[in-house]
Amino acid sequence: MEKLTFQQLNILCDLNADKKYVRDCLQVLRHEDCIFENGIIMPRDHIASLYSFRFNSAKDAGNLKEDYLLDFKNCVDELNKSESDLLGITSVYGDNISFLIFFEPDSKTILGLLKSKSPSGIKSIEQNATDTINRGFSSNAEKYSKGAFVRDWK
Repeated sequence: MEKLTFQQLNILCDLNADKKYVRDCLQVLRHEDCIFENGIIMPRDHIASLYSFRFNSAKDAGNLKEDYLLDFKNCVDELNKSESDLLGITSVYGDNISFLIFFEPDSKTILGLLKSKSPSGIKSIEQNATDTINRGFSSNAEKYSKGAFVRDWK
């Protein structure tokens, strides 16, 4: 599987709708304006190691809410337990909420989803994508409104 598309993310969420926060993510994908970033697919050990490190750093910093820290720990535990060779990460940004989704591309299983409040909103994400393009780099951001494609920043 190559990088996840918006349509594939909708299917992935449907297949995993029983998991924590997935229905919230589906609400944003289908009924609100959102920015989708297709993310990456990498070897499991790379992603598990990176996010284990990020979790430990966040835990040591002590500035995350207890619920978010527990969700983060559960995601890392699932990444480390996975037997898949490859894992994927993708992001969705709603107006006041964001989701970081970890999944197994082959089994179409969501391993974990981190949900957080996004005080900057979509306008800030759009501006960041525009600034990235203006600096001569690429962006994989795509905007959707109620599930319909609006624009990309390629």
